[in-house]
Amino acid sequence: MDNGQRQTLHLSSSMKNNVVQFLLKHNHDGVLARGAVMEAAETFSISRKTVYRLWKAAKEQMQRGEPAMIEGKVRGYHHVDRLELDKKKVRNLSTLERSSLRKMAVKLNVSKSTLGQWVKQVHIDEKWFYMTKVSDMYYLLPDEDEPYRSCKSKRYITKVMFMCVVSRPQFGMDGQATYDGKVGIFPFTEVLPA
Repeated sequence: MDNGQRQTLHLSSSMKNNVVQFLLKHNHDGVLARGAVMEAAETFSISRKTVYRLWKAAKEQMQRGEPAMIEGKVRGYHHVDRLELDKKKVRNLSTLERSSLRKMAVKLNVSKSTLGQWVKQVHIDEKWFYMTKVSDMYYLLPDEDEPYRSCKSKRYITKVMFMCVVSRPQFGMDGQATYDGKVGIFPFTEVLPA
């Protein structure tokens, strides 16, 4: 790189083991052949210091009778301490205590970000639909009848409400969707005798 700064390179486990295998080929009774470190540094585009460090770690493993296997430091974050939602605690909360994430987080004794992640897992929302529009346009043939409009007045159009529940889709190891995330849509209706 220009301006004399070198980019920090995080080596994977396989890259580190490739360097060690390269050095083992140029090894004679624990001593590296002349120029092996420089050649390894140029071949794998790393510094000589890194090559020496990897060789030192490999030698220590071989002296303990272990195979020379170097593991990379960069690993994915494992959620060992992941909190699970206690549904019993949530059911015991009053509607006032459930009015905001901050209030719920205090009552459940968790952080707001953790509670926010729980809320994102299953999303429940209501959807409103009007039975008809105020004005509709249709292209009809001369012998066709005009569509029937069920509302008596355009000022009082009936509104229908549905509760919609969705979740995040889940995928198997092969990448195929095992669950599409759709839980259901439920109408808020009551059937009563006229």
